[in-house]
Amino acid sequence: MNARLVRRFLVSLACASMLGEAGGCSEPGGPRPERRDAGSELDAGGRDAAEGSDGGSAPGEDAGTEPGDDAGTEPGDDGGAGEDGGGPGADAGGPGGPWLLAPAAACAPAGDACALAPAGDTTLFASYRKDRWLPEYAEAGTTDPRSGGRVHVAAVSAVTGRVSRVLVNGIDLASIETAPASGSTPPFEWYHVWPRDVVAGAPVWVAFHSRSASWDARSTADLVIETGSGEAVRGSFPVATTPAPLTYVTSSEDLSTLIVHVANRDTVPHTLGRLLVDGRDATPAACIPSRTLRPGETAMWTVPRCTASALGEAWTVVAEWADAPAAVGVGRVLRPRFPIEAWNNTTDCPLPGGDAAALAMHRDARIDTLYIHGGVCRACGGCDTATLLGETLPGIGLNAIATDDLSSLTFASTAGLAAFSTGDESDGEIYESDGRPRAALRAASSRRAWNRYAEVPTFNGAKTNRNVGTFAGMADVQGIDFYVAACAPHITPWGTHPPLRAPYDYLRNARENHMPGTTWLYTQGLSPVWNRTVPLTGIEFSVQPNPPELYAQAFESIAAGAKGLMWFQSNSDEGTHSPPRWEAITRVNRMVGSVRELLRTGDPIGARSTGSAIVEAIRSADAIVVPVVSLATRSGPTDLGCGTVLSEAGVPHWTWDPTTVDLSLTVPDDAGVLEVFEVTPDGVADPAGVSIATSGRTLTLSGVSLAASVPVRLFVLARTAGLRDDVTAAF
Repeated sequence: MNARLVRRFLVSLACASMLGEAGGCSEPGGPRPERRDAGSELDAGGRDAAEGSDGGSAPGEDAGTEPGDDAGTEPGDDGGAGEDGGGPGADAGGPGGPWLLAPAAACAPAGDACALAPAGDTTLFASYRKDRWLPEYAEAGTTDPRSGGRVHVAAVSAVTGRVSRVLVNGIDLASIETAPASGSTPPFEWYHVWPRDVVAGAPVWVAFHSRSASWDARSTADLVIETGSGEAVRGSFPVATTPAPLTYVTSSEDLSTLIVHVANRDTVPHTLGRLLVDGRDATPAACIPSRTLRPGETAMWTVPRCTASALGEAWTVVAEWADAPAAVGVGRVLRPRFPIEAWNNTTDCPLPGGDAAALAMHRDARIDTLYIHGGVCRACGGCDTATLLGETLPGIGLNAIATDDLSSLTFASTAGLAAFSTGDESDGEIYESDGRPRAALRAASSRRAWNRYAEVPTFNGAKTNRNVGTFAGMADVQGIDFYVAACAPHITPWGTHPPLRAPYDYLRNARENHMPGTTWLYTQGLSPVWNRTVPLTGIEFSVQPNPPELYAQAFESIAAGAKGLMWFQSNSDEGTHSPPRWEAITRVNRMVGSVRELLRTGDPIGARSTGSAIVEAIRSADAIVVPVVSLATRSGPTDLGCGTVLSEAGVPHWTWDPTTVDLSLTVPDDAGVLEVFEVTPDGVADPAGVSIATSGRTLTLSGVSLAASVPVRLFVLARTAGLRDDVTAAF
């Protein structure tokens, strides 16, 4: 969300507060769609639909709704800061206004971001998050994580100094990095304290995970943070889960605003008492349209910063509910970036000084981030790794995810370092052979990287649905992979090939465990590791996903809430062997890249589909992005079929039937829809064949056809004027 889009958002909020103003308002030169009655039906782009359209069909099965969402709830009393459902703009049908569906609430912050008062006490705030897993997907070597969970503790330092020790219930957290006595289990799997150098009156946080069942019986626990200057923190914190958690926290593109997403997953309303940011009461300065969240309701709050945040600095957010345990989130300020990354084959060398043709293919495919480890330069012409990462790649507009051992190097600039990777598929085992928690060692790698380059995030990849919750949080960014095409190996039992929706389920589960942090999620690309050889002859043949499978899995990642799209793998030889496959990757990247900032700052709020499809609504300040993935398959691969493949022509693939579905979502009270457009593989257009209808806060897209060759669609419900032009320019 750049400064221009922030300005648009504030303008549109002001518009929403102008009751009955004829003509509404928009930015100079912005589009002014024709206004229609609430509940009326419109065709693509907001025009009157042809007579006889079925836009009023009732929503059916919810393929993408978050747990606890009641997306069909009608707006009621907001109980707080904003207007209620009958407030500004509630009648989208008045003459002359621009809205297809107008905002029904607005905020009017009165406080000064530079004059926020400290919370006024030394209370430690904490949230306890139980691990999430998928019972329907069995896995070899993992167990249901029923005991323990993750804890976030937000505090304010009492002294200035360097942290020397952290104790929870009298246990030195650093002790888990030492091999335990035979037969004993470490009490924690990982921990973090940040910042390393604390400042009196400034935020400091501790996060950790424990699988010990003792945490399920606790109501409080003790924390001490020691420094060379004395105790920074000493006190007790609550051990309680909240029914209304923070789901995602990030920063605006210019780092001037904190963006907080929250969801009430309870069956009763909850009302915000205070919003504390970095230990200060931010409630007066924050944009909080309503302090009360209805059951199943989501909200997006924004908090202006007095000065722009610094990359790597600590943030803490506490939503202190008046009638429920507080929602607490902690983290580090990350560079505002949505990477489109490829785990390039080492020998592919898509680098300056490497294979020029492979480099051109990757850049043409809109891949902007590569995977670099210490062996890349040895394989690709003998480049210097520090120069490659600190000068060469950023000099041509490319970024890199680098292995964490490379954080020991000295770089001219870290602007092109998207992250240091602490490992991939790290969660296959909880403990190392000597009994130390594997996550603790990865977390220690994170801290080493942070201490050297605080401005660079750390990343970790996972592969399980049962262990990922134990690891989520030991790096800034969590990833996970799961593939269902090209006979790729899967962690679920052999003999039952996973369903097409499995990537979405696994990736969304990882997101749930890592909330409110950032997830960069994998999707299946092109890799020679899946290729086979003909028996006796030894001739290799290609076993790769086809274009529809590439589209579907990538958009499952987006629907799962990805803040970065990561292709495993990329290979120019495979792309040259089958240009349609590489073209599909290119088109996906253009589609996703054109809305990347909306996806990075947004968060899933739930949507519904009448047919066999995954659908999600990702809400940001400027739009709601709606990815749709068809699940209307005619046939798919089997493990037995994959085991008997003898040629490329014999590779089993998913095949789709053309289908048509109706989609619906509840537009948040403070959001609005000026126009609806679509991002297609060929560019931005009005949604072909789609009728648009509104009823209350529900917006329905009817007649959404999904083809067998491209089984995905991507809609944008724009809140701000001129957004279509911006997306078109970014395509």
